[in-house]
Amino acid sequence: MEKAPGVSVFQTAYSTLKRPTTAAVSKMLHKLVAQYPQAPTKKKIGAVDLQRLIEKATKCQKKAMTSQQTLVEALTTWATDLPNEDVVTMMRDFTDLIENVGLAFATQADRLNSFKVKLGAIASREERQQFLLSIHENLQKQYNDTALKLGPQAQQSTLYLDQIEESEYNLKLIEQQLARTASVNLRAAITEYLTWLQGALIALNQKANTLAGQIREGDPTSPVRRSEMPNCDPSGTGFPLDSSKTSPLNMRPPENHSGLGSGKKDRSGSDARIETSLRDIAELLKREDFFASNVAREHDDLASGLRDKDTIYDIRNFEENREGWGMHS
Repeated sequence: MEKAPGVSVFQTAYSTLKRPTTAAVSKMLHKLVAQYPQAPTKKKIGAVDLQRLIEKATKCQKKAMTSQQTLVEALTTWATDLPNEDVVTMMRDFTDLIENVGLAFATQADRLNSFKVKLGAIASREERQQFLLSIHENLQKQYNDTALKLGPQAQQSTLYLDQIEESEYNLKLIEQQLARTASVNLRAAITEYLTWLQGALIALNQKANTLAGQIREGDPTSPVRRSEMPNCDPSGTGFPLDSSKTSPLNMRPPENHSGLGSGKKDRSGSDARIETSLRDIAELLKREDFFASNVAREHDDLASGLRDKDTIYDIRNFEENREGWGMHS
């Protein structure tokens, strides 16, 4: 005996209708859509979420820095009681290197906090964009309901269409503002981070080379070698950024063509000439006006190129004016 075929949602909804109406068909379609829900999408990440994650990460870094400082103090105290003077010197350089690496992570937290601040302007525009999207969706829903009930040519439907058009222009404008703000603020934040990183790498490389020279002096057969900072500047200046145009952190790395020199000789040469501790770099980065001269000019140039104060924006001229729109006062 054959099993009776199952009754579909369409047949169930339609069988009760002797003369289908627009409202009834609409309800039937809603039931059909409910039977086939859309696949779940990933949660969208916004600038506000990034700010929360940065704050959480910086708190963890500060806690780790406190524990590491305790370790550095313990190593320093323990190394002073060692009977071998050469080992004491080596441990002092090693402890100094550990302290500077920890300080690099601490100053990275400051750079991430600066990045979080610059995300604030982007977050406010994202919030405004979401608000306008909710208004647009609400207007679209009201128009659909009114058009089904009164017809698309009804006066109320036409009013909703005008409001939808105005909402779409608002969305286009906030999208342009969001793109402009993201370009300026993210470029400035990444420039700050990159400048800090280059200076930190130079300082850490000098500390590591000092320790490597100390080890080579005590054991010439050691595989440890002094490392050279890579030359990433296509112009051949020895560093990716021009020190005269960016910041005093962009200095040339110490030169060492042999790679096998002793610790004392090397420390009296290149390391002594351009010795830059990470503490000095950290203090320099804490100055509020340190990046002002580097970022403000770029910000002003880009903003002036994207915004013309003499232009009056109007919805009616939007197709001709791609910068945005604004109501006449």
